[in-house]
Amino acid sequence: MKYFYKFFISSIIMFLLFLTACSTSPVESSLAGKINPINDFDIKNYEQYAATLQNENGYSEKEASKYAFEVELLKVALINHAMELGIAITDEDAKKQANEGREMFETGKLSNEEKKGIEETIVDLGITEEQFWNEYVVQTGAKMQLMIERLQDYQKKHYPEMKWDDFANEIVENFIIKETEKINKFKELISLD
Repeated sequence: MKYFYKFFISSIIMFLLFLTACSTSPVESSLAGKINPINDFDIKNYEQYAATLQNENGYSEKEASKYAFEVELLKVALINHAMELGIAITDEDAKKQANEGREMFETGKLSNEEKKGIEETIVDLGITEEQFWNEYVVQTGAKMQLMIERLQDYQKKHYPEMKWDDFANEIVENFIIKETEKINKFKELISLD
């Protein structure tokens, strides 16, 4: 699973920026009931990532399910740890991050699959493109990405002798011990052995 920590941080962040259905605080908008907490498992995110692994990377259904679960577990473990450390992201900071993503979308710097995923998410949520960028992305992927970046900064400052992959692995191992029941419920929900 160590391979996926590096893979997750370097390439999955952008994917999750647009497709993760989660937030760190209640959304004071029309999207309030449509966004899951950022620190919890998200079946839609899991399904989208598993489909991407199958369709774009040629993984078998079983491999895609396993790896998508590992990425979702990593995301949830890292975000929970960041929250335990008191790392929080303001809406203003998340909006700046979301605007960078929007610029990439509007200038054609995203893959066709990423663009399609954004368009499908907008339709699935039944929201406008403005709501997507100004509310949904702000409360989801932008906050998640910034929290993970700040967690990486924390690791560099407090554990400079430790590699990020090792730090992330330790976080996941501790999360598995503390949240076994929660993890097993999600595995059952996604029919993963």
